[in-house]
Formats: sequence, C-alpha cells, structure tokens
Amino acid sequence: MEPSSADKKPTIIYYVVFKNAIGKLLYKSEIRAKDSRHRRIAEKVFKNQVKIAVAYQDEETKAWSLEYCLVNFNRNDDLEEFEKSFTEALDSLKPDQ
Repeated sequence: MEPSSADKKPTIIYYVVFKNAIGKLLYKSEIRAKDSRHRRIAEKVFKNQVKIAVAYQDEETKAWSLEYCLVNFNRNDDLEEFEKSFTEALDSLKPDQ
C-alpha cells in the first residue's frame, strides 16, 4: 500500500547560483546533503573566500558530478551570511534521525 499524497514529504531542492555584475548566469548547482560541503580558505582570509563542493548535472548527458568552486565575497558580512544559509540548507536536507 502506497502512502497518500498527503502523507508524502515534499521534495526540497536548494541551488547555489552565481551571476556576474550584469546578471549573466555563471554557475548553477544543487546542494545535496550527501555531497555538498563548504570551508573557508584559511590561507586567504583577507580575500573573504570560501570553497564549496556541490552537485552539478551536465545538461547534455544528464550525468551528476561533484564540482568544487571558489567563491569570492566583497564583504566579510556577505561571506558569513552565505555560510549561514548554506549550513541551514544542508541541515534541512539531512534525513530525520
């Protein structure tokens, strides 16, 4: 017996999207609890830089792969806000224990 649609947990997907100053899409990837991680680049603290690993689906082959990306922030506050949001997204995607 299958659960009714009211009993099913909704699917939640978070994306990391990078655009340049004029709004052109540079990078779009999915945050997945199993694969996604982030860390500050300790040796480049003055640059407000974080390295993230996120799942990326190739448009042509539809194959998933893990990609690493360095993200630069102009202000430390923006970096801290990103880290907070990224961590909250990962926590909400983890299966209930």
